[in-house]
Amino acid sequence: MDKASPPHYKSKNVLKYLEEKKDSLIPVYLPTASPEFMVMEEIWNIAKRDLFILKYYQSFTDFKNKISDISEQKDLILI
Repeated sequence: MDKASPPHYKSKNVLKYLEEKKDSLIPVYLPTASPEFMVMEEIWNIAKRDLFILKYYQSFTDFKNKISDISEQKDLILI
């Protein structure tokens, strides 16, 4: 769990759930200010990047094709 905001770890519902599951669940708190440990951070980054791309291209495929065209023109190899 992260400690980004109190609802993530101090809400009555979360505390109640942890108490009910204390025999089978061990809460692990992530270090403060460590977005690299948060899967959701990467998902947000991907979503923001994709939404940004869609502002300028009709689809991700159009964007990918444009990148391929540019790389061919510049004789680059994309992996």
